Amino acid sequence: MSELWILYCLSLGAYYFISIILVIVNFKKIQLSKFTGRKEKISFQRIYIIPLLNEKDRFQNLINQFSKILEKESKSKLVLVTTEREFINSRRENSTVNLIENYLSNSPLKNRILHLHYPKINNVVAKQLNYATDYFKDGLSNPYFIFYNADSVLSEDINTVLNSNLDGFIYQQSSLFTNNLNTLLNQGKFLTSTFAVYQSIWTIRVEITRLRLNNIPLKWFYKIIKLPVLTHCITHGLCIPKNELQRLKGFPDLREGGEDVALGYLACLEGKKIHFLPTLENSDSPKHLKSYLKQMKFWFIALFFCFRYNYKGFKNRVSFGRYQLLKSQAIFAIIRKLVSGPILIGYLIIGALVNKFLISLLFIILAQSLLFLIFAHYYQTLDLEFFRRIELKHKLIIGLLLPLTPIFRSIMAFTGMFTYFKLKDSDDFLKPRTD
Repeated sequence: MSELWILYCLSLGAYYFISIILVIVNFKKIQLSKFTGRKEKISFQRIYIIPLLNEKDRFQNLINQFSKILEKESKSKLVLVTTEREFINSRRENSTVNLIENYLSNSPLKNRILHLHYPKINNVVAKQLNYATDYFKDGLSNPYFIFYNADSVLSEDINTVLNSNLDGFIYQQSSLFTNNLNTLLNQGKFLTSTFAVYQSIWTIRVEITRLRLNNIPLKWFYKIIKLPVLTHCITHGLCIPKNELQRLKGFPDLREGGEDVALGYLACLEGKKIHFLPTLENSDSPKHLKSYLKQMKFWFIALFFCFRYNYKGFKNRVSFGRYQLLKSQAIFAIIRKLVSGPILIGYLIIGALVNKFLISLLFIILAQSLLFLIFAHYYQTLDLEFFRRIELKHKLIIGLLLPLTPIFRSIMAFTGMFTYFKLKDSDDFLKPRTD
Protein backbone atom coordinates (compact mmCIF):
# COMPACT_ATOMS: atom_id res chain seq x y z
CA MET A 1 0.00 0.00 0.00
CA SER A 2 2.91 2.33 0.75
CA GLU A 3 4.27 1.73 -2.74
CA LEU A 4 0.90 2.70 -4.21
CA TRP A 5 0.88 5.89 -2.14
CA ILE A 6 4.37 6.79 -3.38
CA LEU A 7 3.27 6.13 -6.98
CA TYR A 8 0.28 8.40 -6.39
CA CYS A 9 2.58 11.14 -5.05
CA LEU A 10 4.92 10.88 -8.03
CA SER A 11 2.04 10.92 -10.52
CA LEU A 12 0.31 13.91 -8.95
CA GLY A 13 3.64 15.68 -8.59
CA ALA A 14 4.35 15.21 -12.28
CA TYR A 15 0.86 16.46 -13.16
CA TYR A 16 1.22 19.65 -11.13
CA PHE A 17 4.78 20.22 -12.39
CA ILE A 18 3.62 20.02 -16.02
CA SER A 19 0.63 22.27 -15.23
CA ILE A 20 2.91 24.92 -13.71
CA ILE A 21 5.27 24.80 -16.71
CA LEU A 22 2.34 25.20 -19.11
CA VAL A 23 0.98 28.20 -17.19
CA ILE A 24 4.41 29.90 -17.25
CA VAL A 25 5.12 29.14 -20.92
CA ASN A 26 1.68 30.25 -22.15
CA PHE A 27 1.73 33.46 -20.12
CA LYS A 28 5.24 34.17 -21.47
CA LYS A 29 3.91 33.69 -24.99
CA ILE A 30 1.22 36.31 -24.39
CA GLN A 31 3.71 38.69 -22.77
CA LEU A 32 6.22 38.26 -25.60
CA SER A 33 3.58 38.99 -28.24
CA LYS A 34 3.03 42.43 -26.71
CA PHE A 35 6.66 43.45 -27.24
CA THR A 36 7.37 41.75 -30.55
CA GLY A 37 7.01 43.94 -33.59
CA ARG A 38 4.10 42.68 -35.68
CA LYS A 39 3.69 43.22 -39.38
CA GLU A 40 0.13 44.16 -40.22
CA LYS A 41 -1.56 41.77 -42.65
CA ILE A 42 -4.35 42.15 -45.19
CA SER A 43 -7.18 44.19 -43.71
CA PHE A 44 -10.46 42.27 -43.53
CA GLN A 45 -13.74 43.97 -42.76
CA ARG A 46 -14.86 43.00 -39.26
CA ILE A 47 -18.36 42.44 -37.99
CA TYR A 48 -18.43 42.37 -34.18
CA ILE A 49 -21.44 40.35 -33.01
CA ILE A 50 -22.64 40.47 -29.40
CA PRO A 51 -25.71 38.54 -28.17
CA LEU A 52 -27.60 40.32 -25.40
CA LEU A 53 -30.09 39.22 -22.77
CA ASN A 54 -30.97 41.48 -19.83
CA GLU A 55 -27.75 43.46 -20.19
CA LYS A 56 -28.95 46.92 -19.11
CA ASP A 57 -26.29 47.20 -16.41
CA ARG A 58 -23.47 46.35 -18.81
CA PHE A 59 -24.69 48.28 -21.83
CA GLN A 60 -22.85 51.57 -21.23
CA ASN A 61 -19.48 49.89 -20.64
CA LEU A 62 -20.08 47.76 -23.73
CA ILE A 63 -20.79 50.81 -25.90
CA ASN A 64 -17.84 52.78 -24.52
CA GLN A 65 -15.47 49.93 -25.27
CA PHE A 66 -16.62 49.17 -28.79
CA SER A 67 -17.00 52.82 -29.75
CA LYS A 68 -13.23 53.14 -29.31
CA ILE A 69 -12.71 50.07 -31.50
CA LEU A 70 -15.00 51.38 -34.25
CA GLU A 71 -13.21 54.73 -34.22
CA LYS A 72 -9.95 52.94 -35.04
CA GLU A 73 -11.51 50.67 -37.70
CA SER A 74 -13.33 52.62 -40.38
CA LYS A 75 -14.87 49.56 -42.09
CA SER A 76 -16.01 47.64 -39.02
CA LYS A 77 -19.58 47.24 -37.76
CA LEU A 78 -21.03 46.33 -34.38
CA VAL A 79 -24.09 44.07 -34.30
CA LEU A 80 -26.14 43.90 -31.10
CA VAL A 81 -28.49 40.91 -31.05
CA THR A 82 -31.34 40.98 -28.56
CA THR A 83 -34.04 38.34 -28.15
CA GLU A 84 -37.76 38.09 -27.48
CA ARG A 85 -36.87 36.01 -24.44
CA GLU A 86 -36.03 39.20 -22.58
CA PHE A 87 -39.70 40.19 -22.49
CA ILE A 88 -40.70 37.14 -20.46
CA ASN A 89 -39.80 38.85 -17.18
CA SER A 90 -39.43 42.51 -18.12
CA ARG A 91 -41.45 45.19 -19.88
CA ARG A 92 -40.20 46.75 -23.08
CA GLU A 93 -39.51 50.15 -21.55
CA ASN A 94 -37.15 48.50 -19.04
CA SER A 95 -35.41 46.26 -21.55
CA THR A 96 -32.06 46.17 -23.30
CA VAL A 97 -33.99 46.59 -26.56
CA ASN A 98 -35.37 49.96 -25.46
CA LEU A 99 -31.95 51.05 -24.23
CA ILE A 100 -30.34 50.25 -27.61
CA GLU A 101 -33.08 52.01 -29.57
CA ASN A 102 -32.75 55.16 -27.46
CA TYR A 103 -28.97 55.14 -27.82
CA LEU A 104 -29.02 54.65 -31.60
CA SER A 105 -31.49 57.47 -32.12
CA ASN A 106 -28.84 60.02 -31.11
CA SER A 107 -25.54 58.22 -31.60
CA PRO A 108 -22.95 59.48 -34.12
CA LEU A 109 -22.17 55.79 -34.75
CA LYS A 110 -25.75 54.80 -35.57
CA ASN A 111 -24.78 53.97 -39.17
CA ARG A 112 -22.16 51.52 -37.96
CA ILE A 113 -24.08 49.86 -35.14
CA LEU A 114 -26.80 47.44 -36.18
CA HIS A 115 -29.51 46.23 -33.83
CA LEU A 116 -31.05 42.85 -34.66
CA HIS A 117 -33.83 41.32 -32.60
CA TYR A 118 -34.37 37.55 -32.60
CA PRO A 119 -38.17 37.34 -32.83
CA LYS A 120 -38.64 34.11 -30.85
CA ILE A 121 -38.00 32.87 -27.32
CA ASN A 122 -34.70 30.97 -27.46
CA ASN A 123 -33.11 28.76 -24.82
CA VAL A 124 -29.56 28.83 -26.23
CA VAL A 125 -27.39 31.63 -27.59
CA ALA A 126 -26.68 29.79 -30.86
CA LYS A 127 -30.07 30.93 -32.21
CA GLN A 128 -29.16 34.59 -31.74
CA LEU A 129 -25.72 34.08 -33.27
CA ASN A 130 -27.07 32.28 -36.33
CA TYR A 131 -29.79 34.89 -36.73
CA ALA A 132 -27.12 37.60 -36.86
CA THR A 133 -24.78 35.79 -39.27
CA ASP A 134 -27.68 34.83 -41.55
CA TYR A 135 -28.45 38.53 -41.91
CA PHE A 136 -25.16 38.88 -43.83
CA LYS A 137 -25.66 35.70 -45.86
CA ASP A 138 -26.03 37.44 -49.22
CA GLY A 139 -24.16 40.67 -48.54
CA LEU A 140 -20.48 41.53 -48.06
CA SER A 141 -17.77 39.44 -49.67
CA ASN A 142 -15.99 37.60 -46.86
CA PRO A 143 -15.77 39.64 -43.65
CA TYR A 144 -14.55 38.33 -40.34
CA PHE A 145 -17.28 37.61 -37.82
CA ILE A 146 -15.86 38.37 -34.37
CA PHE A 147 -17.95 37.29 -31.38
CA TYR A 148 -17.89 38.67 -27.85
CA ASN A 149 -20.20 38.75 -24.85
CA ALA A 150 -21.69 41.79 -23.16
CA ASP A 151 -19.25 41.37 -20.26
CA SER A 152 -16.15 40.93 -22.43
CA VAL A 153 -13.33 43.28 -21.48
CA LEU A 154 -10.70 43.62 -24.21
CA SER A 155 -7.07 44.61 -23.98
CA GLU A 156 -5.91 48.04 -25.12
CA ASP A 157 -3.98 46.53 -28.04
CA ILE A 158 -6.85 44.50 -29.48
CA ASN A 159 -6.92 46.48 -32.75
CA THR A 160 -3.20 45.94 -33.30
CA VAL A 161 -3.44 42.23 -32.48
CA LEU A 162 -6.33 41.72 -34.90
CA ASN A 163 -4.62 43.75 -37.65
CA SER A 164 -1.43 41.73 -37.40
CA ASN A 165 -2.95 38.25 -37.09
CA LEU A 166 -6.20 37.91 -39.04
CA ASP A 167 -5.23 36.35 -42.38
CA GLY A 168 -8.26 34.39 -43.54
CA PHE A 169 -8.05 31.55 -40.99
CA ILE A 170 -10.03 30.84 -37.81
CA TYR A 171 -8.64 32.50 -34.67
CA GLN A 172 -9.59 32.08 -31.03
CA GLN A 173 -8.96 34.66 -28.34
CA SER A 174 -8.99 33.03 -24.92
CA SER A 175 -10.65 34.51 -21.88
CA LEU A 176 -10.12 34.69 -18.16
CA PHE A 177 -13.14 34.83 -15.86
CA THR A 178 -11.95 37.24 -13.20
CA ASN A 179 -13.49 40.57 -14.15
CA ASN A 180 -15.83 40.48 -11.14
CA LEU A 181 -13.51 38.40 -8.92
CA ASN A 182 -12.86 41.13 -6.33
CA THR A 183 -16.60 41.80 -6.07
CA LEU A 184 -17.32 38.14 -5.42
CA LEU A 185 -14.52 37.92 -2.85
CA ASN A 186 -15.70 41.04 -1.02
CA GLN A 187 -19.20 39.54 -0.92
CA GLY A 188 -17.82 36.45 0.77
CA LYS A 189 -18.57 34.15 -2.19
CA PHE A 190 -15.30 32.32 -1.80
CA LEU A 191 -16.20 29.01 -3.43
CA THR A 192 -17.72 30.77 -6.46
CA SER A 193 -14.56 32.92 -6.67
CA THR A 194 -12.42 29.79 -6.50
CA PHE A 195 -14.24 28.30 -9.48
CA ALA A 196 -13.60 31.54 -11.41
CA VAL A 197 -9.88 31.18 -10.71
CA TYR A 198 -9.94 27.46 -11.49
CA GLN A 199 -11.58 28.09 -14.88
CA SER A 200 -9.10 30.88 -15.64
CA ILE A 201 -6.16 28.61 -14.84
CA TRP A 202 -7.72 25.95 -17.07
CA THR A 203 -7.83 28.50 -19.90
CA ILE A 204 -4.10 29.21 -19.61
CA ARG A 205 -3.06 25.63 -18.89
CA VAL A 206 -5.28 23.63 -21.25
CA GLU A 207 -7.14 25.78 -23.77
CA ILE A 208 -4.17 27.87 -24.90
CA THR A 209 -1.96 24.77 -25.00
CA ARG A 210 -4.41 23.08 -27.37
CA LEU A 211 -4.52 26.13 -29.61
CA ARG A 212 -0.74 26.38 -29.74
CA LEU A 213 -0.31 22.66 -30.41
CA ASN A 214 -2.59 23.08 -33.40
CA ASN A 215 -0.13 25.59 -34.83
CA ILE A 216 3.33 24.16 -34.19
CA PRO A 217 5.43 25.52 -37.11
CA LEU A 218 7.28 22.24 -37.63
CA LYS A 219 6.22 20.41 -40.77
CA TRP A 220 8.09 17.27 -39.78
CA PHE A 221 6.02 17.14 -36.54
CA TYR A 222 2.79 16.70 -38.49
CA LYS A 223 4.38 14.37 -41.03
CA ILE A 224 5.41 12.05 -38.23
CA ILE A 225 2.29 11.96 -36.06
CA LYS A 226 -0.43 13.75 -38.08
CA LEU A 227 -2.33 14.42 -34.88
CA PRO A 228 -5.19 16.95 -34.97
CA VAL A 229 -5.83 18.59 -31.59
CA LEU A 230 -9.46 18.96 -30.57
CA THR A 231 -10.06 22.64 -29.75
CA HIS A 232 -13.18 24.68 -29.05
CA CYS A 233 -14.59 27.68 -30.94
CA ILE A 234 -15.66 29.66 -27.88
CA THR A 235 -18.19 32.31 -28.79
CA HIS A 236 -16.49 35.10 -26.88
CA GLY A 237 -13.23 35.74 -28.68
CA LEU A 238 -13.94 33.69 -31.81
CA CYS A 239 -12.77 35.28 -35.08
CA ILE A 240 -14.00 33.35 -38.12
CA PRO A 241 -14.37 34.32 -41.80
CA LYS A 242 -17.93 34.34 -43.08
CA ASN A 243 -17.21 31.68 -45.72
CA GLU A 244 -15.73 29.30 -43.14
CA LEU A 245 -18.73 29.64 -40.84
CA GLN A 246 -21.11 29.04 -43.75
CA ARG A 247 -19.23 25.86 -44.73
CA LEU A 248 -19.77 24.62 -41.17
CA LYS A 249 -23.51 25.53 -41.43
CA GLY A 250 -23.29 28.06 -38.62
CA PHE A 251 -23.31 27.29 -34.93
CA PRO A 252 -24.76 23.87 -34.05
CA ASP A 253 -28.13 24.63 -32.49
CA LEU A 254 -28.26 22.29 -29.49
CA ARG A 255 -31.04 22.22 -26.94
CA GLU A 256 -28.65 22.28 -24.00
CA GLY A 257 -26.09 24.69 -25.45
CA GLY A 258 -22.43 23.81 -25.91
CA GLU A 259 -22.23 25.34 -29.39
CA ASP A 260 -18.56 26.22 -28.79
CA VAL A 261 -17.53 22.60 -28.22
CA ALA A 262 -19.64 21.44 -31.15
CA LEU A 263 -18.40 24.03 -33.66
CA GLY A 264 -14.79 23.38 -32.66
CA TYR A 265 -15.27 19.65 -33.16
CA LEU A 266 -16.78 20.15 -36.63
CA ALA A 267 -14.03 22.59 -37.64
CA CYS A 268 -11.31 20.16 -36.53
CA LEU A 269 -13.11 17.31 -38.27
CA GLU A 270 -13.06 19.28 -41.51
CA GLY A 271 -9.31 19.83 -41.09
CA LYS A 272 -9.58 23.51 -40.11
CA LYS A 273 -6.87 24.74 -37.78
CA ILE A 274 -8.03 27.05 -35.02
CA HIS A 275 -5.21 29.54 -34.47
CA PHE A 276 -4.26 31.20 -31.20
CA LEU A 277 -4.87 34.96 -31.03
CA PRO A 278 -2.06 36.12 -28.70
CA THR A 279 -3.99 38.35 -26.33
CA LEU A 280 -6.54 37.77 -23.58
CA GLU A 281 -9.98 39.07 -22.87
CA ASN A 282 -11.59 39.03 -19.46
CA SER A 283 -15.20 38.42 -18.48
CA ASP A 284 -17.45 37.99 -15.47
CA SER A 285 -17.85 34.76 -13.60
CA PRO A 286 -21.36 33.59 -12.58
CA LYS A 287 -22.45 35.31 -9.38
CA HIS A 288 -23.88 32.20 -7.77
CA LEU A 289 -22.36 28.78 -7.15
CA LYS A 290 -25.50 27.06 -8.43
CA SER A 291 -25.10 28.81 -11.81
CA TYR A 292 -21.46 27.72 -12.04
CA LEU A 293 -22.24 24.11 -11.26
CA LYS A 294 -25.06 24.08 -13.83
CA GLN A 295 -22.64 25.57 -16.37
CA MET A 296 -20.09 22.82 -15.67
CA LYS A 297 -22.77 20.18 -16.13
CA PHE A 298 -23.73 21.40 -19.60
CA TRP A 299 -20.10 21.89 -20.66
CA PHE A 300 -19.68 18.20 -19.95
CA ILE A 301 -22.84 17.20 -21.83
CA ALA A 302 -21.59 19.12 -24.88
CA LEU A 303 -18.64 16.73 -25.19
CA PHE A 304 -21.08 13.98 -26.21
CA PHE A 305 -21.88 15.98 -29.35
CA CYS A 306 -19.20 14.11 -31.31
CA PHE A 307 -21.17 10.87 -30.94
CA ARG A 308 -24.12 12.36 -32.85
CA TYR A 309 -22.17 12.25 -36.09
CA ASN A 310 -21.56 9.07 -38.05
CA TYR A 311 -18.41 8.76 -40.12
CA LYS A 312 -20.49 8.00 -43.23
CA GLY A 313 -21.55 11.62 -43.42
CA PHE A 314 -17.93 12.80 -43.68
CA LYS A 315 -16.04 9.98 -45.40
CA ASN A 316 -15.77 11.84 -48.73
CA ARG A 317 -13.70 14.63 -47.17
CA VAL A 318 -12.46 13.37 -43.79
CA SER A 319 -10.02 10.52 -43.20
CA PHE A 320 -11.16 7.76 -40.88
CA GLY A 321 -7.99 8.29 -38.83
CA ARG A 322 -8.81 11.95 -38.17
CA TYR A 323 -12.38 11.04 -37.27
CA GLN A 324 -11.23 8.44 -34.74
CA LEU A 325 -8.48 10.63 -33.28
CA LEU A 326 -10.86 13.50 -32.57
CA LYS A 327 -13.48 11.19 -31.13
CA SER A 328 -10.80 9.60 -28.95
CA GLN A 329 -9.80 13.01 -27.60
CA ALA A 330 -13.43 13.75 -26.75
CA ILE A 331 -13.68 10.42 -24.93
CA PHE A 332 -10.46 11.18 -23.06
CA ALA A 333 -11.84 14.59 -22.01
CA ILE A 334 -15.03 12.92 -20.77
CA ILE A 335 -13.07 10.34 -18.75
CA ARG A 336 -10.73 12.99 -17.32
CA LYS A 337 -13.63 15.06 -16.01
CA LEU A 338 -15.26 11.98 -14.50
CA VAL A 339 -12.18 10.65 -12.70
CA SER A 340 -10.33 13.80 -11.57
CA GLY A 341 -12.33 14.00 -8.35
CA PRO A 342 -12.19 10.27 -7.50
CA ILE A 343 -8.42 10.29 -8.10
CA LEU A 344 -7.90 12.97 -5.45
CA ILE A 345 -10.28 11.25 -3.02
CA GLY A 346 -8.53 7.92 -3.66
CA TYR A 347 -5.18 9.53 -2.91
CA LEU A 348 -6.46 10.82 0.43
CA ILE A 349 -8.00 7.43 1.32
CA ILE A 350 -4.76 5.59 0.56
CA GLY A 351 -2.89 8.22 2.57
CA ALA A 352 -5.19 7.56 5.51
CA LEU A 353 -4.62 3.80 5.20
CA VAL A 354 -0.84 4.24 5.44
CA ASN A 355 -1.15 6.84 8.24
CA LYS A 356 -0.16 9.72 5.97
CA PHE A 357 -3.48 11.45 5.52
CA LEU A 358 -2.29 14.87 6.72
CA ILE A 359 0.80 14.67 4.50
CA SER A 360 -1.40 13.75 1.52
CA LEU A 361 -3.82 16.58 2.22
CA LEU A 362 -1.00 19.07 2.71
CA PHE A 363 0.65 17.93 -0.53
CA ILE A 364 -2.53 18.58 -2.56
CA ILE A 365 -3.12 21.98 -0.92
CA LEU A 366 0.48 23.10 -1.45
CA ALA A 367 0.56 21.89 -5.08
CA GLN A 368 -2.73 23.60 -5.96
CA SER A 369 -1.69 26.75 -4.08
CA LEU A 370 1.64 26.90 -5.89
CA LEU A 371 -0.14 26.58 -9.23
CA PHE A 372 -2.50 29.37 -8.22
CA LEU A 373 0.27 31.68 -6.93
CA ILE A 374 2.23 31.31 -10.16
CA PHE A 375 -0.94 32.05 -12.12
CA ALA A 376 -1.63 35.07 -9.89
CA HIS A 377 1.92 36.37 -10.35
CA TYR A 378 1.70 36.40 -14.13
CA TYR A 379 -1.90 37.56 -13.92
CA GLN A 380 -0.71 40.71 -12.15
CA THR A 381 2.32 41.41 -14.33
CA LEU A 382 0.51 41.44 -17.67
CA ASP A 383 0.10 45.03 -18.84
CA LEU A 384 -3.69 44.86 -19.17
CA GLU A 385 -5.84 47.42 -17.40
CA PHE A 386 -8.49 44.96 -16.21
CA PHE A 387 -6.07 42.79 -14.22
CA ARG A 388 -6.51 43.63 -10.58
CA ARG A 389 -4.46 42.56 -7.61
CA ILE A 390 -5.90 39.90 -5.35
CA GLU A 391 -5.50 40.56 -1.63
CA LEU A 392 -3.23 38.17 0.29
CA LYS A 393 -6.01 36.89 2.55
CA HIS A 394 -8.11 36.08 -0.51
CA LYS A 395 -5.18 34.27 -2.11
CA LEU A 396 -4.91 32.06 0.97
CA ILE A 397 -8.63 31.27 0.95
CA ILE A 398 -8.61 30.43 -2.76
CA GLY A 399 -5.49 28.29 -2.31
CA LEU A 400 -7.24 26.26 0.40
CA LEU A 401 -10.43 25.82 -1.63
CA LEU A 402 -8.87 24.99 -5.02
CA PRO A 403 -8.42 21.26 -4.21
CA LEU A 404 -12.22 20.98 -4.00
CA THR A 405 -12.78 22.08 -7.61
CA PRO A 406 -11.89 18.75 -9.31
CA ILE A 407 -14.26 16.96 -6.94
CA PHE A 408 -17.14 19.31 -7.77
CA ARG A 409 -16.28 19.01 -11.47
CA SER A 410 -16.53 15.20 -11.30
CA ILE A 411 -19.85 15.38 -9.44
CA MET A 412 -21.30 17.63 -12.13
CA ALA A 413 -19.78 15.43 -14.85
CA PHE A 414 -21.60 12.37 -13.48
CA THR A 415 -24.79 14.43 -13.23
CA GLY A 416 -24.33 15.53 -16.84
CA MET A 417 -23.70 11.96 -17.97
CA PHE A 418 -26.93 10.74 -16.36
CA THR A 419 -28.80 13.64 -18.00
CA TYR A 420 -27.32 12.78 -21.39
CA PHE A 421 -28.26 9.11 -21.29
CA LYS A 422 -31.72 9.96 -20.02
CA LEU A 423 -32.46 12.42 -22.83
CA LYS A 424 -30.16 11.43 -25.68
CA ASP A 425 -32.92 9.75 -27.70
CA SER A 426 -35.26 12.76 -27.62
CA ASP A 427 -35.73 14.45 -30.98
CA ASP A 428 -34.05 17.77 -30.23
CA PHE A 429 -31.39 16.82 -27.71
CA LEU A 430 -27.89 17.48 -29.06
CA LYS A 431 -29.37 17.68 -32.53
CA PRO A 432 -27.11 19.50 -35.01
CA ARG A 433 -28.44 22.28 -37.24
CA THR A 434 -29.10 21.03 -40.77
CA ASP A 435 -30.67 23.99 -42.57
